[in-house]
Amino acid sequence: MSVTVIIPTTGAVELEQAVSSVLTQTYPTHCYLVCDGAEYVSQKGIEKVLEKYVNNKYFHFCCLPINVGANGFYGHRIYAAFSHLIQTKYLAYLDQDNWFEPNHIQDCINSLEHHNADWGYALRNIVLSDGRFVCRDDCQSLGAWQNFYGENMVDTNAYFLKTEIAIRIASNWHGGWGQDRHFFNILSQYFPNYICTHKYSVNYRLSGRVNTPEPAFFLNGNQLMRDKYSGKLPWLLSK
Repeated sequence: MSVTVIIPTTGAVELEQAVSSVLTQTYPTHCYLVCDGAEYVSQKGIEKVLEKYVNNKYFHFCCLPINVGANGFYGHRIYAAFSHLIQTKYLAYLDQDNWFEPNHIQDCINSLEHHNADWGYALRNIVLSDGRFVCRDDCQSLGAWQNFYGENMVDTNAYFLKTEIAIRIASNWHGGWGQDRHFFNILSQYFPNYICTHKYSVNYRLSGRVNTPEPAFFLNGNQLMRDKYSGKLPWLLSK
């Protein structure tokens, strides 16, 4: 078995933490770092990562000549394209300002192998821009369970897929904000054999950018979900 994590980047200051979290997984994991436009390759965030990991056999770097994430596409077009270029059995996606817990990949593999699933997802921790913990996400990225506003979704960073599956639906990443919702709808419709790891192994950073919720969004949402389920959250009871 082998795993690749794709990280699109424009050189965010948090990039080193994202890359490090992949390369220090308890299960050896390849990191494909894709610079989204030649104008960003000299950013300090990228230079720092290249200097530190250039000789790491699990680290791979590619620089695109143009910024394909412009006009609201974020890293989605890179996720779509590079899904076809991966030669490992599994793949995952990671935004440049987020990071994984050390056992994230191993937990994902264990869940898929144990249940013979096609794909799976982890749960999230919500953190501030400086990395301080806010709360667990028990109200939004819940996959099989509707979130507090009645939608089923999985955050980009929480997916873990067999590469053969990712290739077949990669074009569904081609879109702007909220595309991970669309991706979940298609993925769960055509490949309903999926599993939740029930582990909070993805750290999602509240960056303060447009479309990024405030901490109160999750704190209030979590309370609504605890009230809905009388404190017995089903994604914790159905391990």
